Amino acid sequence: MIQSAEVLEVLLKDDITDYYTIRFRFLSRPGNNDENFNTAIPLNTHVKAIPVPGEVVLIVSAASSYAGNFRLNEGTYYYLSIVNIQSNINYNGVPKASAVPQSNTQTYSDTSLGINSSINQSQPSRQYKTFEASKVNPLQLYEGDIVLEGRYGNSLRFGSTIKNSTLISKQSTWTLGSPGDPITILSNTKNQQANKGFRIEDINKDDSSIYLTSTQKIPLKIAGPQTVTNVKLGPILNNLSGKQILVNSDRIVLNSKKNEVIISSTKGTVINSKSDIIIESSSEITLNAPTINLGFPAIYSAVNGQILQNILTTIITVVTPLAAIDPSAGPRLAAATTQLATTLLSTKVKL
Repeated sequence: MIQSAEVLEVLLKDDITDYYTIRFRFLSRPGNNDENFNTAIPLNTHVKAIPVPGEVVLIVSAASSYAGNFRLNEGTYYYLSIVNIQSNINYNGVPKASAVPQSNTQTYSDTSLGINSSINQSQPSRQYKTFEASKVNPLQLYEGDIVLEGRYGNSLRFGSTIKNSTLISKQSTWTLGSPGDPITILSNTKNQQANKGFRIEDINKDDSSIYLTSTQKIPLKIAGPQTVTNVKLGPILNNLSGKQILVNSDRIVLNSKKNEVIISSTKGTVINSKSDIIIESSSEITLNAPTINLGFPAIYSAVNGQILQNILTTIITVVTPLAAIDPSAGPRLAAATTQLATTLLSTKVKL
């Protein structure tokens, strides 16, 4: 039998026998309902939704670790889903659902959040240990969506391209493709609306997001300069559609602790920035291509330093006998020869 119960406390200490145990009070048992002895653990060990004191969960009794051939009737309480009483993503509690309130001084806003203004001081553990209530707008969902939605503006949507409809509140920010073409969106944001209502993922406004698309167009605004990028790949960046993975945040860090980071493509690869671009290595940096352009537009050919050194050395050798005409020419030619040998050739840049 499944029963409703109010959560009184969540045990958060590292104890393998009581991982995420809750203390609770049944809503349907006015008597024999000792909150100090009613405990439950998550039914599913792999997927957990940890409740907050004041919220209502579903309780079921099932076999325990003590159950065996001679103790089949012994069971343990397990808790299932959090009951969506307030239809609130962040908190779904009600004030003292399992007991008569000690005071009726709650404001309407407090009641809607499940906040009791007169906490039972004999049970200080009923107060929040880590939770902080905040304003969070739920996602606009579409028919067929499967969504994991956290309390704090984080979500994972397994969705698709949808038909535009006047029967929904928020149109999707992704377009193109045919209805039913898959899209997966991992989003994390504190960008909440001041008023109640749905929100929709926005790759340019959300704090951090990852999009896996099939045919959709995503209106990502490129942060870096567009001068050369538009010349080389402008049409592509202005139409980010098709099979792609887009990652957008204030900072993106790729770090390989032991082995290589490999970025490979069959077409262009763009790295652009409004600030410095640093390429640093403790070993070598190799650039290899039929043409290597330094700067834009690159219209002048680079000099081969070794050949230039040889040519200038030859010229100096030829004109050295003429130094007898001008006594000061000899020292100048000697200094030029030394410079050619020691400073002309770069020790870092190799062609």
